[in-house]
Amino acid sequence: MTEYENRWVLPDWRSALLWSRARNVQGIKAVLDVLGESVTTKEDADGSMKAYLDLIHAITNERLFASVSVKVSALGYAFDKPSCLSRILALAHECASRRVGFEMDMEGRSMVDFT
Repeated sequence: MTEYENRWVLPDWRSALLWSRARNVQGIKAVLDVLGESVTTKEDADGSMKAYLDLIHAITNERLFASVSVKVSALGYAFDKPSCLSRILALAHECASRRVGFEMDMEGRSMVDFT
């Protein structure tokens, strides 16, 4: 596998899954995130939700030792907190049902109480 210059941001899903697999072989758990934050529309928040679900399913399908790190700003925090919370709870439930770790990314002081 090619080593990337920036191990924190990989160019695509396949690369992220390969990187995670390589870390797992070393006994290291991966934490994966979907890039994108501060969405401003329901459609974008729904798109982020789908991307997180796809990631959870990929972790399960690839049998990776990995967790998902969720950004509340990607799920609609800025414009619809109740829907954002519903998305977070749905993702947490999906992770629990698939035995995938679930983490929330602390993005900033203004989101501490909500997170």
